[in-house]
Amino acid sequence: MALVVALGLSARTAWQNRDAPQFGFLHDDGLYLVSAKSLAEGSGYKLESFPGSPDHTKYPPGYPFLLSLAWKLGGGYPGVLRWATLLGWLTIPVSVALSMLLFKRFGMSEAGAGLLGVSLTLNPYITLFGTSLLTESAFLCFLLVSFLLVAPVNAPKTFLSALAGAAAFLTRSAGIVLLLTEPVALILRRKKRAAAVFLCVMAPAVIAWMTWARLHTPPAGPDWILTYYTNYFAYQLQNTPISIFHIVLWKNLDSLMYSMGSLVFPKVFDLLAAKIMAQVISLAMIAGVIRLVRRVPASRDYAIFAAGSVGLLLIWHFPPTERFLLPLAPLLFAGLLTELEYLAGLISSALHKDVLHRIAATLMGAIAAVFLVGCILLQVWVGQLYMPRIAQQWRERRVERQPAYQWIRENTPADAIFVAYDDGPLYLETGRHAFAVPLPTRYWYVEDYTHQVDIYRNIHELARNHGARYVYYSRNDLDRDAAPNQRSAVERAMRDNVHLRPIWEGARSVIFEVREDAPAK
Repeated sequence: MALVVALGLSARTAWQNRDAPQFGFLHDDGLYLVSAKSLAEGSGYKLESFPGSPDHTKYPPGYPFLLSLAWKLGGGYPGVLRWATLLGWLTIPVSVALSMLLFKRFGMSEAGAGLLGVSLTLNPYITLFGTSLLTESAFLCFLLVSFLLVAPVNAPKTFLSALAGAAAFLTRSAGIVLLLTEPVALILRRKKRAAAVFLCVMAPAVIAWMTWARLHTPPAGPDWILTYYTNYFAYQLQNTPISIFHIVLWKNLDSLMYSMGSLVFPKVFDLLAAKIMAQVISLAMIAGVIRLVRRVPASRDYAIFAAGSVGLLLIWHFPPTERFLLPLAPLLFAGLLTELEYLAGLISSALHKDVLHRIAATLMGAIAAVFLVGCILLQVWVGQLYMPRIAQQWRERRVERQPAYQWIRENTPADAIFVAYDDGPLYLETGRHAFAVPLPTRYWYVEDYTHQVDIYRNIHELARNHGARYVYYSRNDLDRDAAPNQRSAVERAMRDNVHLRPIWEGARSVIFEVREDAPAK
């Protein structure tokens, strides 16, 4: 009954947000939908919003292909958003059901598996990213299918497991970790033949995509913009040079521990105490996963994959967030429950000792119970009260942009190119090509705020490099960047730029024209 209620609440949230108010907020979703449009209309796998419509070589085509089906069902934009939201929400009950099957394989009781299923269903991050146009939830489904099917003594199931792994990679490139970790897990069980089957079946999909992407990646441009859009690996090298690698590693570890615990204690309070609490939870998760692996060999495949994924996140050019940890959520939740069961065993044992032990055990149990109930209530509050308010803010932000989009449609040529933070939505709304100017994260890692502002101070040069005549700026820009606190300095830099001339201004946004009569630096 609890699971049914949880699914009902999740479905209600998806229904209320069927217009996808958060669309474009994380940028990737805009690029996915733009590429889905090109697939649906038979134009190939293109990044149509970017000037010149290059081939989309950054993200594998699996998820955009699924979105292309929603595009056809919705009759294009914006009707596609309702179908894409439905498609995303369907991955939630599927992933929860698969997780519960996996928990049973881990030796958990019906009650334990059900408790974890309810926790995953109610989790606000799973609901948010599941109903967004993002890959994590679909990727998790394929990943869990792969773990459930892999069988060292059953070649057909191992073959199907590898196919699911290939589908996971084609949905999200982080799935390449599975190609490396699953054969290792099988070899550790002395199942070399199964490891060879898995490797030989999954590897062709990985090789095929990487080869196609390599052959179709356009040459690097005069700046990092084209690299950001088309070449994951090159952009990684640009933002994680050896000179700052130790800083990247340390800050990513801090963010990883914070975000891992925030899956249970949502990140809504910007307080040091909340961060410490989340990181304590993350330590409990890790300890529980280790305990689970020692006790249940069937959990090792997932755990080894998680270790590989964490290793990748630690060296990645962006601090790990709850979104990036979503594919590991079922294992982390299972680890936390395992650790709580271990703690309950210690408390139960202490209750049979002397008075001091009984008092300490009772106090510890009470604290743990209050904390656990508090986390559950906080998740429900975030999912059912806090997130709807955020969704309404996103919805209002989209409405605020409509006058600017209308002006662009009516007053700019069809071949106009814009610099726009939300380039995907601008292209879908107006048909004008656009590109964003992301702040390179290497500046955030070393806290070089001057260079972050300088990028916008010289935005006219980036515009000219890519043939853009207009710059569309909104006060909500920089929300997804690592340093949104630089917003006021960025606004002043753009206002003072003699190469930019304001030609339209609304309540919260402005359109600049890149002046041709002003001398370039």
